[in-house]
Amino acid sequence: MTSEPIHLMSTAGHVSDSPARVEAPTRAPFRIAAVQHRWHPDPVEHEAALSEGVRAGAGAGAALVCLQELTLSPYFAVTPDGPTAAGAKPEALPGGRTHEFACALATALGVDGDAARGGGGGVRGAV
Repeated sequence: MTSEPIHLMSTAGHVSDSPARVEAPTRAPFRIAAVQHRWHPDPVEHEAALSEGVRAGAGAGAALVCLQELTLSPYFAVTPDGPTAAGAKPEALPGGRTHEFACALATALGVDGDAARGGGGGVRGAV
């Protein structure tokens, strides 16, 4: 197993014609980025790795960046003892670590963060 990150960025380059479209589009395409990263036990390292992915997606023009479920918690489904044993615990919304993380990224990147205002676009993480 490698410790080096794997980066894959794919863009369509153009928007295909839609057989349902009867008029030319009046808006730019809506670009979405998905960030999936391995678990880092060090919270600072984990947030830095996720931030790098979010910044890459936003830098490529994404209006919405989606993060993996349990964004700042270890994934517990691989642990027979469940979420508590893995260190995953419920978070307050708003106000939990994931909410604060997503808000800070949305503010730093100047995007409309879903976590920052409770709806529509920006940086999203599942808690």
